[in-house]
Amino acid sequence: MGDSKIDFDYFPGEKKDGKSPGNSQKEEKRTYIRKPFFMSVDYSTQDRVYRDFIKDISTGGVFIETLRPLPVGQEISMAFSFPNLRQNFKISGDVVKRC
Repeated sequence: MGDSKIDFDYFPGEKKDGKSPGNSQKEEKRTYIRKPFFMSVDYSTQDRVYRDFIKDISTGGVFIETLRPLPVGQEISMAFSFPNLRQNFKISGDVVKRC
């Protein structure tokens, strides 16, 4: 099981043209383009484990839809597996935004 470090993004992605739905004036600030992605994910802090869903993904992070947003800067560890692969993945990262 390999470990790597990425920033987790708790803010939904904008469209590729840099505009959010309902806000045509918002400027794109993302480095990487978001892609829709839906998958169950287990993630944990030092003292608690959570299960929610990844809603989109990019090279630089993921958006995890949750009713329990974590504080910006919180380090988390995320574990998941793809149904067609027989390998588990574990990635650590930091919360960079909350909605």
